[in-house]
Amino acid sequence: MIAGKDAPNAAIWVNNNVRDELLWARARLMRESGVRLVRSVDWQVPSADITIYCDASLEGFGFYIPANHTGFYGDIPSNAPKNLIFFYEALCVIFALYHTASSSIPCPGRIVIYTDSENSVNIFSSLHALPQYNILLRAACDFLMDTMHQLRVVHVPGRDNSANYQTLHTPRQLTGGVTLMISSFTRSRQPAREVWTRERLIRTRAIALGQAIDSTTERNYNSALNSYLEFVRAHDFPVEPTPDTLSFYAVYMSHHIRPNSVNSYLSGICNMLEPHFPQVREFRNSPIVLRSLKGCKRLRGVPVNRKRALTIEDLNVVASSLARSQNHDDILFCAQLFTGFFALMRLGELTDPDDRTLRNPRKVIRRTSVQLTADEYKFFLPSHKADVNFEGNTIVVLRKPARFEPHALFVAYLASRDRRFPFSSPLWLKADGTIPTRTFFINRLRRFFGRDVAGQSMRAGGATALASSAVAPSLIQAIGRWSSATFQIYIRKHPVMLQALLYGRSARAPDERVQVPFYAPAT
Repeated sequence: MIAGKDAPNAAIWVNNNVRDELLWARARLMRESGVRLVRSVDWQVPSADITIYCDASLEGFGFYIPANHTGFYGDIPSNAPKNLIFFYEALCVIFALYHTASSSIPCPGRIVIYTDSENSVNIFSSLHALPQYNILLRAACDFLMDTMHQLRVVHVPGRDNSANYQTLHTPRQLTGGVTLMISSFTRSRQPAREVWTRERLIRTRAIALGQAIDSTTERNYNSALNSYLEFVRAHDFPVEPTPDTLSFYAVYMSHHIRPNSVNSYLSGICNMLEPHFPQVREFRNSPIVLRSLKGCKRLRGVPVNRKRALTIEDLNVVASSLARSQNHDDILFCAQLFTGFFALMRLGELTDPDDRTLRNPRKVIRRTSVQLTADEYKFFLPSHKADVNFEGNTIVVLRKPARFEPHALFVAYLASRDRRFPFSSPLWLKADGTIPTRTFFINRLRRFFGRDVAGQSMRAGGATALASSAVAPSLIQAIGRWSSATFQIYIRKHPVMLQALLYGRSARAPDERVQVPFYAPAT
């Protein structure tokens, strides 16, 4: 029926759009043997053979098929008129419908397509559309009649879709769809990766767990665990830790070693037993263990004999003695001593352990990381005790206005090293081409100082020198790569350092400045 006509005998003007629609209908009727009207409506949404979710915006459109976790999306031209949004919503339904031709649903099959566009629902439910949408409606009808499939387009009001709200993964950010359709999670942009077997996962996890603590620390923890196992065996206690067992162990060990060391032993025991007894740390921090250990410290605590901090004068003594030496190992020792002092480095960061089983090539400073300028030198420190993220740090040492200063000594060592070993990777090398060990450094240190000076004397001396120069404690902590808690303990237990912090700033002129080395996080 044509609306608006009141003259029965008047001719009807047919435009191109109406003519095209009539020709299309005639062609379909000529090819069809009949249209089954009852079958096309006599089924419910839950009995669908395939369900698809569609969404569109002015940025893109896409559809998602939950049955096989497949999604497709397409871009929309950036200059698309805003009034075409409903066209793209309907076009998305057409794309989803035609995609079912490549699926394995039975023929004829029942197709349900969800969309948040009520216009699209009305178009495909009523088979009546505005002229600009007729081309889409005809395409849908052609597909359904050619394939004998049956279609239901259903409106889904976004969050009311509780059955699929948490399970859908529509590529919203790629399609530009609105959240009212489907509130989806962020899709992974990672490439497809090989699926591992369970055996490989278990093996790789075991390797990672084995590397959770440093090899040196692991040896100390194993020693603590062995002492605990020997204790429970000798006293006929079960291996499983309890507050009573740990408190007895703390009291017993405090009569044989320093109570402060018992703290470290308990930490190692907790670390080694935690995979087997998850509550061990809770027991370790129970009141009876803490109070027992505190009482032992009060009863049996002894002062700690700490090594003396080196001074600038001490460094000058060494440099003066070795100034004329052409021995490569002497040049190496002098460069390491000054670098360790001014960069607040640990001896273990400059040398290898004496025990070969504890050496780790990942901790070795590389020659290729060195950067040398007229005013400073820098190199990359791959790892240190406070580096919990294992990112490493860049050590920078500035030139000093002094007779013996680290920059000149480092340049002299670098020239000697590169002349002997131009193709070797480690930065610090002895004359025989090996990395210096702790014993190598300590033996040379003993030539100049007594046993009150050791490897940590460099780090303590450098920190004290900075404090005496009125450098802020926070900067000293950063330069030395201390954690906050460790640095506070370090200050408290080193009275010379504490005095330097207290009186160094007041003794310095307000306008007098000091250059300090610093470290930078790895980039």
